[in-house]
Amino acid sequence: MAQQEEFGPAIPIPLVIQPHERVEELKELLEQPDQQRQKINILALIRMYESGELGPLTTEHEIYICDGKIMEKPRDGERLVPEGSVVWAEVGLHFHCI
Repeated sequence: MAQQEEFGPAIPIPLVIQPHERVEELKELLEQPDQQRQKINILALIRMYESGELGPLTTEHEIYICDGKIMEKPRDGERLVPEGSVVWAEVGLHFHCI
């Protein structure tokens, strides 16, 4: 008799990272020397997740933080970032390889 194959959905389960999980990841990033330029943005994200201002990180999630504040997504070729500032893109990505 043929073996029954396990069902695999055509649409994978979407990425969802709970706020407390994302806060832990962000706190770990604060320990890395190469992330020190982003410190103000990372701390702002931690505050937003802890206060409930931001919910779970999903594939639809896309915000940009500059100088610790949410900013509009820059359009192609548009420069919204003040000189000397850096932007953090908090984007939920999901890669599916077949």
